[in-house]
Amino acid sequence: MAVDIEALLALPVEERKVVAEKLWESLSPESTLSSEDENVLMLLDQRWEDIQQKDSKVLSSLELKKMINDLRNK
Repeated sequence: MAVDIEALLALPVEERKVVAEKLWESLSPESTLSSEDENVLMLLDQRWEDIQQKDSKVLSSLELKKMINDLRNK
């Protein structure tokens, strides 16, 4: 079955959003995630849990850059 991408791109924004959401939902997580992706998701879940329980300090991007620069300059 041929799909006319140009016709889809010509749809109004709201209709393109619906098409994009339907396509995204049709992708099963099992077919799109590698084992490395799953490991990263588990790590992110654990870090989020730590943040919510205040078990880890959250830094702004500026604080992190300063910390990295300070370490490099030692």
